[in-house]
Amino acid sequence: MVSSPSLIPNLIAAVLYIAAAIYQGTYLAQGRKADKRLLGLLGALAVVAQGGALFFQLITPLGLSLDFFSAASLIAVAVIALTLVACLRIPVENLLVLLFPLGAVTALLAQFAPPGTVPLIDEEPGILAHILLSILAYGLFTIAVFQSLLLLLQDRQLKNKHPSGLIRNFPPLQTMESLLFGF
Repeated sequence: MVSSPSLIPNLIAAVLYIAAAIYQGTYLAQGRKADKRLLGLLGALAVVAQGGALFFQLITPLGLSLDFFSAASLIAVAVIALTLVACLRIPVENLLVLLFPLGAVTALLAQFAPPGTVPLIDEEPGILAHILLSILAYGLFTIAVFQSLLLLLQDRQLKNKHPSGLIRNFPPLQTMESLLFGF
């Protein structure tokens, strides 16, 4: 399913995610913070592009087409969108350096990987809402996993007294830990 209406939005999303990850990674490696507004803008545009591509991939006349890679892409969009919204209130923008590449990979896999067996879901609206809310729950768990990985990295580097440029830009360890428990 290479030539489809979702091709251009998925490619745009992947390019934006990669650009944002490189931008943020470069700044973090130098021990500086990337511009939060530019990072948020790139991320939001990528989420909109990937969401538009998912609309074309998931919604069919026969029902909701939810294959493995489309579901992974949907989870990635939910995770990144939730993290971008969280960035408005709490300092979790460092999670994006891990999430943006994940978004790019899932957008490309959803577009170019062979679909295999695609279950078509033509159920009541309540069942569809349940499925979509479950995907959002997986998204929150994924954010918590990435937050715990960053917390582990930060803890190890602080204990070894060799904090890298990435770790120097993180919030204090106690803030990172409370964010993890919040997720």
